[in-house]
Formats: sequence, C-alpha cells, structure tokens
Amino acid sequence: MSDIPQKRCTGPCGRMLPATMEFFKRHKDCKYGVHSQCRECINKHNRERYHNEPEYCEHCLALNRASWSRNPERKRANAKVYWSRPEIRERHRVYEKARRMKHKAVPL
Repeated sequence: MSDIPQKRCTGPCGRMLPATMEFFKRHKDCKYGVHSQCRECINKHNRERYHNEPEYCEHCLALNRASWSRNPERKRANAKVYWSRPEIRERHRVYEKARRMKHKAVPL
C-alpha cells in the first residue's frame, strides 16, 4: 500500500485524492501542507469568478499587466518556448479555424 496520505477535497467534487502537489495546491498552514480543495475545484471556482465578477476580472488583468511590465524579456522567452511546441500550435490552429467558422458572416 502507498505511503502517500489521502485527503478529501472540500470543494464540490468531494473526491479522495493523494495529498500531493499534483492534485492540491501548496499551503504550508494546512494539513499535509496542501489546500483543502483540489486544483480542479479551485480552478473552476476562479474561472467562474473571473467571468461573473467584473471587479475580479479587472484585478486579474491588472496583475498580469504588472507582471509583464516587471519581466518583459522573461515573458517573451516563455512565450517563444510555449508557441514553439507543435501540440500548442496545432491546438491553436484548430481553435482559430472553429472560431472563424462560428463567426463567419452569413450572407443575407
């Protein structure tokens, strides 16, 4: 049997997961050093909050702008590595094609 402790997510999913960084975000003050909610539940909550709360959306955008202004070279280097990956380029190509088809002007 595995020595990795199990932890129940207190979020909507309620799953029992290994208390590792793969499934939970780090939080040194919590039991096992990880958050009580799994990464999926936290990300889902933040995504919903971003789309439903204009103030939170603006806050996130301001943080991103500040990060770009502090580290422009590092951000450009990371973007270059990210976009050089074939699977990312293919996924983006498929997404853009679907988006263009969806928004294509229909002649009257």
